[in-house]
Amino acid sequence: MKNLLNILGALLLSITIISCGSDAESSTEKTETPLDFSIMKISIDSKLSDYIVEEDGIFHNAMVDNKSVRLSVELSDDETIIHELVRSLQENNCSIKRTENSELFANKNADGSDYKFTSEVNLIVGEDIHNATLYYNAEINNLNGLLEINIDGTKVYMIFKGKKERK
Repeated sequence: MKNLLNILGALLLSITIISCGSDAESSTEKTETPLDFSIMKISIDSKLSDYIVEEDGIFHNAMVDNKSVRLSVELSDDETIIHELVRSLQENNCSIKRTENSELFANKNADGSDYKFTSEVNLIVGEDIHNATLYYNAEINNLNGLLEINIDGTKVYMIFKGKKERK
């Protein structure tokens, strides 16, 4: 009987160790890949004319000042997607809105970026809606960050700054 209890105890211990080991493996698979902003050879620079961010950093929406939209470098003729987006941003009303059910992620800066928060958003340009990821820092009167826009499989980056006037 004592041998049976020893065998059952050893079996229970080995099952516990194996199950904990498989949890550790699955948790490492779920880690986010670091962001590499060094691939940003081309970016669109802009200013926000108005935005809403809660005190704890939750982004709601922002309006892009279309007169401030500029390219960081000259583009070659084959980069028509970026040309079209810049022209559309300059000619239409533009806004950035947090997507429904979007979660706020606090970045751990493991990727070397200076952005504290990440959120899934939509870039609305005229009547076109583009899925995007927003990386940003938010303070009471300042908002700055990077918008990673996905247009037909091409990633386009828009750097923005916003400042609210103190009342």
